[in-house]
Amino acid sequence: MSIVYERAEDTNPEILRMAREIMEQHHPELKTPDGGYVRLCVMLAFQGGDNDGEPAVKLYGYPCYATIKSIPYKQRVDKRADAEITIDREKWDLL
Repeated sequence: MSIVYERAEDTNPEILRMAREIMEQHHPELKTPDGGYVRLCVMLAFQGGDNDGEPAVKLYGYPCYATIKSIPYKQRVDKRADAEITIDREKWDLL
């Protein structure tokens, strides 16, 4: 019944490379004054234990492939990411 999270940076760095390419090609507004782009924290979520079939990622109670949310300003100042993306690992593996 518990959801397990792992950093995409550790297990699937290809996801971060894809996100960077998408930002560079389609979202120049996400470029920061220092020439970089917003910092992303990408997490893969999956059901731990015997909850097969239950989606790991939901939004307002409905299953979804991924969610994204802005990180609060106080945590950004603490050198954390600017945004957090959570991807359902089972659905990602099917794509």
